[in-house]
Amino acid sequence: MSIRNKVINLKSEILFREAEDAFLYFNQPKKAIRLLNESLNLTSLHTKSLVLKGDIRFMQGKIEEALELYLLANQVNNNDSKTLASIANCLELKEDYSNALSYCDKAFLFINEDNCQLYLSLYELKLSILLKLKKYNQAKQFISTAKYRLSIEELVSLKTHNELINSKLQLQSKLKSGYIRAV
Repeated sequence: MSIRNKVINLKSEILFREAEDAFLYFNQPKKAIRLLNESLNLTSLHTKSLVLKGDIRFMQGKIEEALELYLLANQVNNNDSKTLASIANCLELKEDYSNALSYCDKAFLFINEDNCQLYLSLYELKLSILLKLKKYNQAKQFISTAKYRLSIEELVSLKTHNELINSKLQLQSKLKSGYIRAV
């Protein structure tokens, strides 16, 4: 469900921008939270304020609160890849890997030229989740289909994922064939 056409108070946008400056440029998270709370009091579903407040809470280790903020922002705009990726990241930290994977896949659907910088971190997150779920064949297939979107440097940095997946697949194969028994 998406909530659209919500009227935004201009003061909310100004407060958001002040909060963004306080947090990103002046390292004042408490001030940023205060400004974001004011923004949200004026426009309760101000997406940018919800996401930034979620980012701050996430960095403070308040994963549950961050997740709630991201989910609320997702109700307002359910096709924002950054918000979907943030939800996936929180769920992965909560070890809810199946739902995290679902949100990763949704985030990939909405990556475009405006948010393509998100691709590598989302790529790594999805691979991490697939490995934790022990879906090695799916991870290998994901690498082969997604690698065309990565630069040479990114491919080199992700080579270790491929090596790990291959070793896990070999181990699975040996276990299935009966040469090695797990105790």
